[in-house]
Amino acid sequence: MPLITLALGILIGTQIFSQRPKSTSSHDMPAPRETSMEKTQDIHAHVEKAIDPTLPIPSVKITLHPDTMGGYNLQATLTNFTVTPQDAGTAPKANEGHMHVYINGTKVGRMYGEWMYLKADLFSKEANQVDVTLNANDHTDWMHEGKHIGDSATVPPHKGASVMMHK
Repeated sequence: MPLITLALGILIGTQIFSQRPKSTSSHDMPAPRETSMEKTQDIHAHVEKAIDPTLPIPSVKITLHPDTMGGYNLQATLTNFTVTPQDAGTAPKANEGHMHVYINGTKVGRMYGEWMYLKADLFSKEANQVDVTLNANDHTDWMHEGKHIGDSATVPPHKGASVMMHK
């Protein structure tokens, strides 16, 4: 009986934590989720915050460049958004904050500038999805018309791929 209860608990927990809200960009990016380890280190619920409709809508466009030492250099091009690392953890301010970076749905870090190095061991041998979301200073996810503001790119499964395919 305890084994059946454990198996049901794992199944139900997997179903609950695998549901993802919609996102916004030129494609339909699933909202990433944090691992339990990440939640321990960075205790923030993924609360959503709508962009002020009177302001320009921010956006991010990502590109991944293979690094000669392995892994990828992630480049984020922002419009109508100011990165404010000095204000991380403070009250949200319109069109300001930082970015959260996810690989295959697992948060791998925060991004406070245009570039971030992603180690090769973060990627699986299959095709990988890299998601970047715009987040307010208090880590809430910026939203527009009910969708996350962010971008996604797919890393092909073969090593040393130089082309990024946007969904």
